[in-house]
Amino acid sequence: MGKKHIIAILALALCTVLCIVGVSTLNGRNAVQIKGERFHVSFSLPDGWEYRVDTDDYLGLDICLWPEGHSEEPMWLTCSAEAQSLYPTCVPRNMDLELTQSEFHGQDWRTIELNGVEYAYVTNGGLGGWWDEYRTETTEMIQTMRVKRIPMKELSEKEIIARAVELTAEMMDHPQPDAEAVFDKESHTWEVLVNGADGDSVAVTLGEYGDLKSRYYRTAPDGFSFALTWGCYGISSYDSDTGKLVKTNDATHPEDYVTEYRMTAEELAWIWDLIRDLDADSYPDEYDPGSGKSKPPMTLILTVRTADGEKAIAARGINAGYESPDPKGQKFLDTCRAIEDILTGTDAWQALPEFERLYR
Repeated sequence: MGKKHIIAILALALCTVLCIVGVSTLNGRNAVQIKGERFHVSFSLPDGWEYRVDTDDYLGLDICLWPEGHSEEPMWLTCSAEAQSLYPTCVPRNMDLELTQSEFHGQDWRTIELNGVEYAYVTNGGLGGWWDEYRTETTEMIQTMRVKRIPMKELSEKEIIARAVELTAEMMDHPQPDAEAVFDKESHTWEVLVNGADGDSVAVTLGEYGDLKSRYYRTAPDGFSFALTWGCYGISSYDSDTGKLVKTNDATHPEDYVTEYRMTAEELAWIWDLIRDLDADSYPDEYDPGSGKSKPPMTLILTVRTADGEKAIAARGINAGYESPDPKGQKFLDTCRAIEDILTGTDAWQALPEFERLYR
């Protein structure tokens, strides 16, 4: 099997949405054809060059190309379903093209606009170390690039829901087709809530053509709340049910280190996603993650409340390094640490006084 066939197979495997990749030989060069849902692209790939194809939920294509041995200095052919205005120094594609180093240098992030269309452009991400050797091949390759934008029709509510269910299948078990979809006339977007068979749900924001506008996230179920206690000596804690956030209980005036913070629905959703993946019920009430001991020792107590009841996992006197040789123990430590990072990154935490002692 030749290199060009291996490259084609790898490129095809990297297409996460319907995307057809073909490679043939024409006049001694590899003629590449890529057919995505929004764009069809063709170009002649010089011998010794490699490429891969990524897609972005059928919004467009991102094709990375590089000369053999220069994978750290690639160029990109980007086709975006939304017009890009990030590169005001585009060189029109429909001119006679002979690229100089100043026109195509990584530090300048110069771009070459293809077919005179604002939806497709080429960028150089490298430092120019390969330019002297490959300038002629690069110029000739770009001159062969052709991009065709495929018009998309606006989707009906039924089609939008089907698209949302398709997307959420990657995140949840058995998404139900009876999703709720609401159209926002001001933003021209659909807000879709997809429910799963196990009672959780995922929120998705889609454009009129079914393009993903925002990251979808799992919404927390009714009745969910949590509490976390963490730290060494001067213990910190938070309870989402009451909103009480304590930076430390070891201070001259501990009342100065207490505030109220109410989490947003999205923050709760992120934490619910972490806890759901943890599978808290599989841990004992008193738990040793196998991380050893430290001086001072650390305490971690994670409490999870749902409509089905309450579960607490208490790890006391453990190592403060957040590292465990046991995968299950590491999962617990990582989950607690991720929740801590969310809490300590809030404005409410940052507004509290600095710690009086240096043991943390």
